[in-house]
Amino acid sequence: MLAPELGESIVRLEQLASRILETSFDAAVTEVPESANAQSSDDLLRDLAAHISAGMTGVEGDLVRKSLQESFYQIVGTAPELGRAKLAERLVSFLRRRGTAGLVQSFLSLHVFNIVWFQTSDAFRSLSSTPDSFLHKMHDVERTCHRIVDSIWRKQQRSGPLDIVGARLLVQRLQERLIGGSSSVA
Repeated sequence: MLAPELGESIVRLEQLASRILETSFDAAVTEVPESANAQSSDDLLRDLAAHISAGMTGVEGDLVRKSLQESFYQIVGTAPELGRAKLAERLVSFLRRRGTAGLVQSFLSLHVFNIVWFQTSDAFRSLSSTPDSFLHKMHDVERTCHRIVDSIWRKQQRSGPLDIVGARLLVQRLQERLIGGSSSVA
């Protein structure tokens, strides 16, 4: 369900967010290949997602990039005319309020939902008698995924930035919870 490489993406996301806070948005983003050539904020967010999910391929890679872009759009908005400066301002403001952990947790909540929904939406569609009931079921799944991530996140012992071992443990705990494994993680 969750690819083992997700841990590396989590670490890269937190590292990028930390660099944004420590230096500046522009300084941090210059380390991302192709970011200088981004013609729009959409292009830039796509490039950031590709950089963070480097090495992830197939459907899992696509879903990680989708989840990363959705996380960024939730933070900065989706206005097509959103410029780089406004994007940077909104992202930095979010990071100052919620920290790098807030960004990672937001991403994980969206990603767990995207993975679960990708695998279950057809079943929910067949069980739904109306479009409204389908949407209601989708929102229920989304809330459940958010609660799962929140629960696992609170149990994660953090004394600083996530390293690869901590990120992989987080992914493992999420995986166990999603497939109904270890009840000690719940």
